[in-house]
Amino acid sequence: MKINLKKIIINLSVFLFIVFVSATSYVYGASDAGHIPNPLGQNKSLTDFFNSIVGVCIELGTIISVLAIMYGGFMYVTAQGDPEAISKAYKTITWALVGTAILLGARTIMLAVTSTVKDLSTGVN
Repeated sequence: MKINLKKIIINLSVFLFIVFVSATSYVYGASDAGHIPNPLGQNKSLTDFFNSIVGVCIELGTIISVLAIMYGGFMYVTAQGDPEAISKAYKTITWALVGTAILLGARTIMLAVTSTVKDLSTGVN
């Protein structure tokens, strides 16, 4: 019996899309009639908005980083002693760790830029 991976992925994608659409319509249907809640929360300023966006990016990036490191480990395990495949796996893991380090520093960089802009706008030396 041959497994058609493409068909399985397409069916799973359609199923997850239907679940997502029905879940969001249920959540938004439970709110007041004619009122759509702000998906980014109660952001009152541009700084809060950027904090929300960076927070979402960090959450998604963390998941992607873990998956990339796992993929590099899988590549290493399946290399079977092939030097070229081992080198490719090391590069994958290395760049996944570099991306993770940048991800962890993203909030710090954003806070530094935000405080600098705030100081410049208020005239603090």
